[in-house]
Amino acid sequence: MNVFACVACGQVDFPRRLLCPSCGRDEFTEVAASTGGSVEEVTILHHRAGKAGGDIAYIATVLTHAGPRLIVRLDACLHREPSSRCVSKATALLLVSAINSHAS
Repeated sequence: MNVFACVACGQVDFPRRLLCPSCGRDEFTEVAASTGGSVEEVTILHHRAGKAGGDIAYIATVLTHAGPRLIVRLDACLHREPSSRCVSKATALLLVSAINSHAS
């Protein structure tokens, strides 16, 4: 996965912005980022607009080690706590492939 660093201040963003949100400059360098990160939040979508039936989708907000947050779709949720939230460690394994396949 590649992220974009502002040449002037070093702010890292994904996807590329027109202007840096920190300093307002418009010059960026593309930087290879590690694919690791931590799950901040998982959402289970039981009902989706335009989608009839019982298809359940899982999405997660991931804070990458490079800095930017990504919203990724998970192929599955392996384990759930009683509160119906995915367990972070189980989900983290799925996120590596999700980040690689959806954000590149």
